[in-house]
Amino acid sequence: MFLLPGAERYRRGVFCAGLVVFLVIQAVFPWQPLEDGCNRLIGPLTRPITELSAAAAEVVVPTAEPAEKRQALEHSVLVEMERRLGKPDALPGMEWLEVPVVSLETEVGRVTLAAGSDFHIASGQVVAYGDRYLGRVTEVGAHQTTVELVTAPNVRTGVMLQGRAGIRSKAVSLGRGRAGPAVLPWLQEANHIAEGQSLTWRPRPLDPPNLHAAQLRLGVTKRIGDEQRGTAVWTIDGSLPTAAEGRLYVAASAVGERLVAEPLQVQRPARRLLLDDAVLGSGWCAVAADIAVKPAVFAEQGQVGGWCSSWRGNWGWFRIAAPASWQSQAVALQSETTSVLGQKDWQQVDEALPLFTRGGNGVPRGLWLGFRNQAARLPSSELSVIVQADGVVEDGQ
Repeated sequence: MFLLPGAERYRRGVFCAGLVVFLVIQAVFPWQPLEDGCNRLIGPLTRPITELSAAAAEVVVPTAEPAEKRQALEHSVLVEMERRLGKPDALPGMEWLEVPVVSLETEVGRVTLAAGSDFHIASGQVVAYGDRYLGRVTEVGAHQTTVELVTAPNVRTGVMLQGRAGIRSKAVSLGRGRAGPAVLPWLQEANHIAEGQSLTWRPRPLDPPNLHAAQLRLGVTKRIGDEQRGTAVWTIDGSLPTAAEGRLYVAASAVGERLVAEPLQVQRPARRLLLDDAVLGSGWCAVAADIAVKPAVFAEQGQVGGWCSSWRGNWGWFRIAAPASWQSQAVALQSETTSVLGQKDWQQVDEALPLFTRGGNGVPRGLWLGFRNQAARLPSSELSVIVQADGVVEDGQ
């Protein structure tokens, strides 16, 4: 067999290039089985090396502990504000169950709540926030509940229209999901509708009679489309309040011992191993903690300082972040207007508003981040790690 000159060198070059491309892809889009396999092989060596590097770094460049006390909150002001704004008025013979939100899919009109049959929630129950009607429970699991909002595709909702001259008439709304806001395909009195008229929810015949007294709103009427082309339709103009992303309220005529289904929040003491990294650069720190699951954030004196990027066994790497660096994962509390602002709103305000975690992906909602204009601070040696878990995490597991 005849080989061209340099064929072996070319084959080695192609192999090395393919290996580098594979490693780059693995670094950007990690394949978890490979990650776990590598951790079993080299994991026992990485933490001792990190601790040795931390000890050497302390000798060469000692890390000064922060002298100033961080401004921390002993309790979540955001959660208290959401409860004050969101709990509907009391109804005779009924209670409002407070259930935190696990996930929110606004485009498809679906919300997942952090409680199910364990909290005595049943299909068909009404879900509200403040004086706003949001939708109904459609699916109930052991520990989670699915709610379809008024805007969900093909969801029909009874509506009462406050028309001209105080005339009230019935209507039906139809959700369209990603196609746009809910429309009003049927109007009892089409001549009495106009822009900006208030829409209230109309209960079903089998709903508890006391729910009618709640007078829950849906929004106001809005005309969209082209009149000349015959595409104009009446829609409901009423977006989901930002504060409703934290917790919603389910109407119940029969309840258990608890009225608040607050999810489990696991917090463990932690120790900083190393500041900065030779590869990742500044803005990172290695943290060790005795916790079974991957923590979501680390905190110091009640203030969150960063989120977890990688966790192996009982230690991992955290990204140190300024409050404003959380962007869409942060919400602001404006005490003067008693409103909760999303990223687009609080970025347009010049005031140094207090920021809190929005919640999701294991991060509890309402953790204190600091004020918007604050810079990221170096963590001290004694920290804590926090994660929102579905089940109980025992010490040492």
